[in-house]
Amino acid sequence: MTAATVATAFTAARLSQRHGLVILRLAAGWSQRELARRARVSEHTLSTIEQRHRPPSMPVRRRLLHALGVPLGRHFELFGQLPSRQVKSVR
Repeated sequence: MTAATVATAFTAARLSQRHGLVILRLAAGWSQRELARRARVSEHTLSTIEQRHRPPSMPVRRRLLHALGVPLGRHFELFGQLPSRQVKSVR
């Protein structure tokens, strides 16, 4: 994917309510199944990420970005902050 395509997809994602990942996937002309296959994640995982039900872990972010040809440095624009780990206190 070219830098111009990535920039256009990020702009479109900001203007719409859709997840930037969906915009990039559609710009590539891929189905969820195809992106999931290329990124080595399950279709269910990809669906929950695109629907914003769960944020992806850093390894999954890397695989998705690599599959789409997006530089790793742009992952915050696409996914936001990494999920914080919840620590349970032991008493």
